[in-house]
Amino acid sequence: MEGARFTIFFLFSISLFSVLKAKDEAAMTADIYIVVVEKPESIQLEVSYLKTLSAALGSNEAAKKALIYSYKTVTYGFAAWLTQKQAFEISKQPGVLLVMIDKKYNLFPAPVGPQHAPVGPRHAGLA
Repeated sequence: MEGARFTIFFLFSISLFSVLKAKDEAAMTADIYIVVVEKPESIQLEVSYLKTLSAALGSNEAAKKALIYSYKTVTYGFAAWLTQKQAFEISKQPGVLLVMIDKKYNLFPAPVGPQHAPVGPRHAGLA
Protein backbone atom coordinates (compact mmCIF):
# COMPACT_ATOMS: atom_id res chain seq x y z
CA MET A 1 0.00 0.00 0.00
CA GLU A 2 2.83 2.38 0.88
CA GLY A 3 4.50 1.63 -2.47
CA ALA A 4 1.32 2.51 -4.37
CA ARG A 5 1.04 5.86 -2.59
CA PHE A 6 4.66 6.64 -3.39
CA THR A 7 4.11 5.72 -7.07
CA ILE A 8 1.03 7.92 -7.31
CA PHE A 9 2.82 10.81 -5.59
CA PHE A 10 5.84 10.35 -7.87
CA LEU A 11 3.73 10.34 -11.07
CA PHE A 12 1.74 13.36 -9.88
CA SER A 13 4.97 15.25 -9.14
CA ILE A 14 6.39 14.49 -12.58
CA SER A 15 3.20 15.59 -14.35
CA LEU A 16 3.00 18.79 -12.29
CA PHE A 17 6.66 19.57 -13.05
CA SER A 18 6.11 19.06 -16.80
CA VAL A 19 3.05 21.37 -16.79
CA LEU A 20 4.96 24.09 -14.95
CA LYS A 21 7.95 23.72 -17.27
CA ALA A 22 5.73 23.98 -20.37
CA LYS A 23 4.09 27.10 -18.92
CA ASP A 24 7.52 28.69 -18.32
CA GLU A 25 8.69 27.83 -21.84
CA ALA A 26 5.53 29.36 -23.33
CA ALA A 27 6.11 32.54 -21.32
CA MET A 28 9.72 32.69 -22.52
CA THR A 29 8.87 32.43 -26.23
CA ALA A 30 9.72 35.72 -27.87
CA ASP A 31 7.89 37.14 -30.87
CA ILE A 32 8.37 40.33 -32.82
CA TYR A 33 6.25 43.15 -31.40
CA ILE A 34 5.74 46.61 -32.82
CA VAL A 35 5.65 49.40 -30.25
CA VAL A 36 4.24 52.79 -31.25
CA VAL A 37 5.11 55.72 -28.98
CA GLU A 38 4.43 59.43 -28.75
CA LYS A 39 7.07 61.60 -30.40
CA PRO A 40 10.06 61.49 -28.04
CA GLU A 41 11.31 64.82 -26.75
CA SER A 42 14.93 63.86 -27.34
CA ILE A 43 16.47 64.14 -30.79
CA GLN A 44 18.13 60.74 -30.44
CA LEU A 45 15.15 58.46 -31.04
CA GLU A 46 17.00 55.18 -30.65
CA VAL A 47 18.28 56.22 -27.21
CA SER A 48 14.69 56.91 -26.18
CA TYR A 49 13.54 53.55 -27.56
CA LEU A 50 16.32 51.70 -25.76
CA LYS A 51 15.32 53.41 -22.52
CA THR A 52 11.73 52.19 -22.96
CA LEU A 53 12.93 48.67 -23.77
CA SER A 54 15.48 48.46 -20.96
CA ALA A 55 12.82 49.38 -18.40
CA ALA A 56 10.96 46.18 -19.30
CA LEU A 57 13.93 43.95 -20.09
CA GLY A 58 16.09 44.92 -17.13
CA SER A 59 19.27 46.06 -18.88
CA ASN A 60 20.52 48.19 -21.72
CA GLU A 61 22.38 45.20 -23.19
CA ALA A 62 19.19 43.12 -23.34
CA ALA A 63 17.40 46.07 -24.93
CA LYS A 64 20.09 46.39 -27.63
CA LYS A 65 19.80 42.68 -28.43
CA ALA A 66 16.01 42.82 -28.62
CA LEU A 67 15.73 45.96 -30.79
CA ILE A 68 15.18 45.10 -34.46
CA TYR A 69 14.12 48.36 -36.13
CA SER A 70 13.41 51.98 -35.24
CA TYR A 71 10.51 53.78 -36.92
CA LYS A 72 11.23 57.46 -37.55
CA THR A 73 9.44 58.60 -40.70
CA VAL A 74 5.67 58.19 -40.59
CA THR A 75 5.35 57.13 -36.97
CA TYR A 76 7.55 56.85 -33.92
CA GLY A 77 8.33 53.50 -32.39
CA PHE A 78 10.29 50.33 -32.78
CA ALA A 79 10.13 46.61 -33.48
CA ALA A 80 11.67 44.25 -30.94
CA TRP A 81 11.85 40.63 -29.84
CA LEU A 82 9.63 40.43 -26.75
CA THR A 83 7.75 37.88 -24.71
CA GLN A 84 4.08 38.46 -24.04
CA LYS A 85 4.88 39.51 -20.47
CA GLN A 86 7.53 42.01 -21.61
CA ALA A 87 5.13 43.46 -24.19
CA PHE A 88 2.55 43.95 -21.45
CA GLU A 89 5.12 45.70 -19.24
CA ILE A 90 6.07 48.05 -22.08
CA SER A 91 2.41 48.84 -22.77
CA LYS A 92 2.07 50.28 -19.23
CA GLN A 93 4.92 52.78 -19.69
CA PRO A 94 4.14 56.46 -20.22
CA GLY A 95 4.27 57.58 -23.84
CA VAL A 96 3.51 54.13 -25.26
CA LEU A 97 0.46 54.33 -27.53
CA LEU A 98 0.25 50.80 -28.91
CA VAL A 99 1.95 47.42 -28.55
CA MET A 100 1.00 44.76 -31.09
CA ILE A 101 2.45 41.50 -32.26
CA ASP A 102 3.88 41.61 -35.77
CA LYS A 103 1.78 39.57 -38.15
CA LYS A 104 2.43 38.68 -41.76
CA TYR A 105 -0.48 39.06 -44.16
CA ASN A 106 -0.60 37.55 -47.66
CA LEU A 107 -2.39 39.55 -50.32
CA PHE A 108 -2.97 36.50 -52.50
CA PRO A 109 -3.31 32.86 -51.51
CA ALA A 110 -0.32 30.66 -52.17
CA PRO A 111 -0.27 29.36 -55.75
CA VAL A 112 -1.06 25.68 -56.22
CA GLY A 113 0.32 23.96 -59.30
CA PRO A 114 1.76 25.38 -62.52
CA GLN A 115 -1.58 26.80 -63.70
CA HIS A 116 -1.50 29.34 -60.84
CA ALA A 117 1.34 31.61 -61.89
CA PRO A 118 2.11 34.25 -59.23
CA VAL A 119 1.81 37.08 -61.79
CA GLY A 120 -0.69 38.25 -64.36
CA PRO A 121 -4.43 38.83 -64.54
CA ARG A 122 -5.35 35.21 -63.70
CA HIS A 123 -3.59 35.43 -60.35
CA ALA A 124 -5.27 38.74 -59.58
CA GLY A 125 -8.69 37.24 -60.37
CA LEU A 126 -9.18 39.39 -63.48
CA ALA A 127 -9.13 36.64 -66.14
